[in-house]
Amino acid sequence: YLAVSVLSSTGTGTLGGNHNHLLEWAAASSLGVALAVAVLRANQRPVFQLASAALGLLLLLQTPSLFETPAWLQRELSLLSDSKREGMQNIFQYVTNNGGTAYSDNVGLLLTTGKKLWSTDPFTQTHATFYGRWDESELVRTIERGEFAQIILRIDVFDPKDGAGDVSPGILQAVRNHYKLDQRNVENIYVPVTSRRNDGTLNEEN
Repeated sequence: YLAVSVLSSTGTGTLGGNHNHLLEWAAASSLGVALAVAVLRANQRPVFQLASAALGLLLLLQTPSLFETPAWLQRELSLLSDSKREGMQNIFQYVTNNGGTAYSDNVGLLLTTGKKLWSTDPFTQTHATFYGRWDESELVRTIERGEFAQIILRIDVFDPKDGAGDVSPGILQAVRNHYKLDQRNVENIYVPVTSRRNDGTLNEEN
């Protein structure tokens, strides 16, 4: 189980992968350590008893670190500051007041505003697209047609230094080509560069 979990944990580095891929490895490691402690305790030889005590002490010393959030997880697991909380409330109001469709890499935002979900896990969606296991063509075409009244993303799609994160290359390029930045907040809100006239034809905006 430990060997297989180590193999599966290599998916952490794939496009769209994140720290959730380490859960199996963490579970297998916990079971392995528990078994090792049990074997050492069952052996009456002094050297094994000392090894068991040393292992237990090592685990005890690491306990305080369990209550600390690693720097690479602070963005996802830390509580929002007051300014970020206010920013998210503003975005929530903006999306709620707009009756049109929306797309976002923030699933929670779409759920709370009653918008349609195209995916329940943008990370997995991006990874599956990269390996040809999910067809994003209809989603990309919807973006290219400007059918989303707003697209809300954590990244700035026009900043080459900003990593794509859980946005696939196809979606990223479609947003760049057919949307413009409308609001920059704790997340970025994009609107179509074209609008529709009353007769349904497209009207290019400056």
